[in-house]
Amino acid sequence: MTLVVIETGDGSTTFFDTAKNIHYRSLQGARGEADYVFVTASKIASRSAPWRVLELGLGTGMNFLATAEALLEKSASMPAEISPRLEYTAVERAPLRPDLYRQLGHAQRLKAPWLAELLESALEQLQHQSMTQLNVGPVSLTVYASDWQRLSLPEHLQVDAIYHDPFGPKQNPEAWTAECFGWSSRHLSEAGRLVTYAAATGVRRAMVAAGLSIASLPGTGSKREMTVAAKSAAVLSDATLLTAARFRP
Repeated sequence: MTLVVIETGDGSTTFFDTAKNIHYRSLQGARGEADYVFVTASKIASRSAPWRVLELGLGTGMNFLATAEALLEKSASMPAEISPRLEYTAVERAPLRPDLYRQLGHAQRLKAPWLAELLESALEQLQHQSMTQLNVGPVSLTVYASDWQRLSLPEHLQVDAIYHDPFGPKQNPEAWTAECFGWSSRHLSEAGRLVTYAAATGVRRAMVAAGLSIASLPGTGSKREMTVAAKSAAVLSDATLLTAARFRP
């Protein structure tokens, strides 16, 4: 793995994989993409406590850090007894080595640097084990080092947001199938949303085949669109609904 740190348009950092010729996050702004595509589009911050998130593709951890900071920001204006908790579950088949993660310098750009330290601790543990769970203050982070196909998540797991953030269909086609969306969405609450940066017809077709309603939102950076999905179209009233028949064989 040959990873080079790249500073993106909003000052945050990401990796460029020279072997695969792909960037982990948008060059227009890695943090901005995480904030918009995942935190904002999922509407996780509007949920009552706790915030429950499932992510496929932890990568550099930017989506986790953005979500955790949003939680802390909201909690700052609320009495402690009613402030929300974050229960964040991530599945990553190739967790970053801690030394590579430190090169990104996430802690220097966070209002709460301890969040970056929490993520680093999780990555350290994943060098020796296939699952870790860490709890600090209002944040719980569980990470599985596994392919999704080989992982059975706890049956009781129910989330309000699914962050679908693996590498794209060309690099990681098995993560964009109806089977994959079915695997994750069985843990999605009735009012929950699945969000992803992708908007390709094949991706949307797979979502529909998995039984999801789908809609379009404006993309971020150079992307014209992104996709949001749910078990019911009523959950997607703020987005442009897409007719399922368009994406059926």
